[in-house]
Amino acid sequence: MDTKMLEIIAKCINTCEECATECISENGHSECAMVCRDCADVCSLLYKFISRKSQNADLLKNLCKEICLKCAKECEKHADHLPSCRACAEACRECAEACA
Repeated sequence: MDTKMLEIIAKCINTCEECATECISENGHSECAMVCRDCADVCSLLYKFISRKSQNADLLKNLCKEICLKCAKECEKHADHLPSCRACAEACRECAEACA
């Protein structure tokens, strides 16, 4: 089992959830919250697939990479004034790279 990969995915899940929670309370950040939640959900599924050594994990990695990049791009729009968005963008880029 790839422990480092699981750590990266777990970090992405947690930062996406934190970012979504903060963005819900900010006006005009609903799109960011939605993308973060989607990203956290896909990453959670990938975490489970890798943990159980699913033969479909590689298929899911491609989707996870794409959604992580989309989330990072959305979070970067708010990174200057929301620390959770900055952290989320960084974690998502790291996760996307690990999935590549």
